[in-house]
Amino acid sequence: MKSEEREELQQNDLAAWMYHVPFFLKNYGSYLLLGVALLVLAWRVWDWHETNVARELQQAWTSLNETSRPTYNNPPSKLRDIISQTDNRPLAAFAYTKLGKFYLEYLNLGTPAEGLQGVKVPADQAAKEAREAFSKVIADYPDQVLALADARLGLGALYEDLHQWDDARKQYDAIADKQGPLGESAFADVARRRLANLDLWSQPALLIRTSASTAASSEPATGPAATLPALLPATTVPAATAPAHAAGR
Repeated sequence: MKSEEREELQQNDLAAWMYHVPFFLKNYGSYLLLGVALLVLAWRVWDWHETNVARELQQAWTSLNETSRPTYNNPPSKLRDIISQTDNRPLAAFAYTKLGKFYLEYLNLGTPAEGLQGVKVPADQAAKEAREAFSKVIADYPDQVLALADARLGLGALYEDLHQWDDARKQYDAIADKQGPLGESAFADVARRRLANLDLWSQPALLIRTSASTAASSEPATGPAATLPALLPATTVPAATAPAHAAGR
């Protein structure tokens, strides 16, 4: 009996609810429709926003890649605009690495008198700009592994150009560290090759007397040349191992 009574009560509750539905719709139907309409509108606005953000991000990446073209005018200005206008961490990190690479290339070209792609700065300013850009990635974007590797390699190359060998070694050690995020990557292999040659590159060229000058020294010499030994480089850094920092690094 209890189960039958329970079932009867449930049926009565359902009937009562069904009875009140028309009155509810009559009194609140317009509000219900308005709520549904607002939900649909909110969803459409959010979808439009997400689509627009994705489009703008794609355009920013395209602009970032365009700054690498040799004919692009004043890449640093565009790269700084990208950095200031985005909150996308990978995009900002790569923009900083490209900024550093531009000034590193500027130095590798010997600080051209005519400038590079519309940019003309002193060598010390170019070195400062490159160092700051690479260091920004290392300090603020350590989670962006590819950009981090690019920045450390670029900073190591910059220190090599400045003959700051210990600082260069620190950057390569950080990449080659097997416990670090880059220890098992191809970047680590590059860093280890740089480390293997740093000692050689850091040594000054030695000078020795030639055999001709040694033989001549057994005979008396007169004039100003008598006081100037004939010296030639005894060793030169092999072309295959000399540090060469490609413009794209």
